[in-house]
Amino acid sequence: MKAKLLRWLLPIILLITLGIVYSLTLAPDLTWANRGADGGDLITAAATGGVAHPPGYPTYLTLARLFQMLPVGTVAFRTNILSMVCGLLAALVVADIARRS
Repeated sequence: MKAKLLRWLLPIILLITLGIVYSLTLAPDLTWANRGADGGDLITAAATGGVAHPPGYPTYLTLARLFQMLPVGTVAFRTNILSMVCGLLAALVVADIARRS
């Protein structure tokens, strides 16, 4: 029973901790890191239903379009929320792989 509880508790603690840190540092709009090139291109392509520069990133643009429909903040902020969610999911996958090793 204790091992089963620990199996679920550690990922939840990881998710909450990283979620708080990521949300506190989430960019409220388009940033100019790396000259803002890819961010603006991907946000615009998702918002307009267009195609970003090659290779096009169809999965990212489809998910970004869904996140852009959220009723909070700017279009760029909503797209940044997608990046936060993807980062949190990646952390959970890495933690699970490490736990199984």
